[in-house]
Amino acid sequence: MLPDSRGGDRFLRVTWHPATSTVVFSHWTGSICTASTPVTLGDASRLVELFVGALRSLAKEAISGQGAPAQGNDGAAASLLRRLRRGATSVTDLSHRLRVDWDRRATR
Repeated sequence: MLPDSRGGDRFLRVTWHPATSTVVFSHWTGSICTASTPVTLGDASRLVELFVGALRSLAKEAISGQGAPAQGNDGAAASLLRRLRRGATSVTDLSHRLRVDWDRRATR
């Protein structure tokens, strides 16, 4: 379950239903389901594209030195990033290893 960024006792639950090949997004207030939206895998891939695009934009901003948007006006992308960070393990920078492997392949 993902908490609603507006607070309160609202959550989003996402479940996979293999029998129908759908992902169901259900909206909860406390223990009551207030709405549900079944989404086909094809349409769910569009959501993945949206998330990847949002994270790509944030990464480009961070690399270019613009940083994150101002506190309190950070929008959905920053909210998503905070949620991902909460459940994520530490990230190991392997770019130097990729560069070494790339250089080795290029000299063969």
